[in-house]
Amino acid sequence: MNEAVKTELEQMGSTLAGMPGDMPYAVPEGYFAAMEERVMNVTTEPSIPETSMPYAVPAGYFDTLPEAMTARAMKAANGGALHFGRLRMAAAAVVLLMAGVGAWMVLTQNNTTPDRLLARVNERDIREYLAVPDAVSGNAEAYVQQAKVGPDDIVTYLDETGWELN
Repeated sequence: MNEAVKTELEQMGSTLAGMPGDMPYAVPEGYFAAMEERVMNVTTEPSIPETSMPYAVPAGYFDTLPEAMTARAMKAANGGALHFGRLRMAAAAVVLLMAGVGAWMVLTQNNTTPDRLLARVNERDIREYLAVPDAVSGNAEAYVQQAKVGPDDIVTYLDETGWELN
């Protein structure tokens, strides 16, 4: 190791300064010269042992395989078309059912517009309502007298509903 580098590592407090600078591994003499011959000897020897197959294929299996696979694919395709047709029918039934329910709701809906509600009110009731003074228009005392509510009743009501009197 270079002395300047070693000094700098020591100043930094690095543990590398105390380690030896030589290579930790060594290759034997002539290792690479004899390597080609060793590789060639290994590759020329048969490395796969003789084995027997545990399963046997029936005679003519691969001759009939394309027809068998085509027949299976056609059967699956036809089954899928049948399933898709059923799915379309179910979806159509659901749409028709929802349309029917929607139409029933619209047709049986009680059309209570303000005009129709007002037409049901008796004319005598309307005249009585209009005869009572309105508290909003500034005639609150007349309204309270008409309703026959006393001051104690008002205080009781305010206490029960949580209002505080100042």
